[in-house]
Amino acid sequence: MKTFVIGDIHAQYDAFQRVLDIVRFSDSDRLIILGDTIDRGSDSKSVVEWLKKRRQVAPQDIYLLGNHEDMFLKLSQGKTQYWDAWLEDGDGRLFLKSYGIDPDRIQKRGMHYYYMTEGAGRPMSLGSPEETMR
Repeated sequence: MKTFVIGDIHAQYDAFQRVLDIVRFSDSDRLIILGDTIDRGSDSKSVVEWLKKRRQVAPQDIYLLGNHEDMFLKLSQGKTQYWDAWLEDGDGRLFLKSYGIDPDRIQKRGMHYYYMTEGAGRPMSLGSPEETMR
C-alpha cells in the first residue's frame, strides 16, 4: 500500500484524476486529502461525489477539511455571516453551479442574502450576519 497526500484540489476534478493516473493510484492505496477540495474550480460536485464513493471502500483514507469546506459547513449550520466570504471570496458560486443551482439567483440586498424564486414567488431569505450574531 502506497500513501498519497493531496491538497487544494479546488474542484479541479479532471486534473485530480490525471494526478491519480500519473502516480498509478490503486484502490488499495491510502489517500490523505489536506482540504480545499471544493470551490475555485467548476466541478466541486464530481470531486465530492468521487471522495464519497472512495470513502465507502477505503477506510484507510483520511480527509481533512480546509477553509472552503469549513465555510460551507458553517453556512449549512445557519451561520449566515459566512455568505460574503464563501460566495464572493471563496468562489462558492462555482460550487452551487456544479450542483445545478443558479448562483445568479442568490442576491445580496443590504446586509441580507436572498434566493430569488421564479415567477412572482417571494424571495427566500438566506439570512444576514446580524441574525447569527445575536
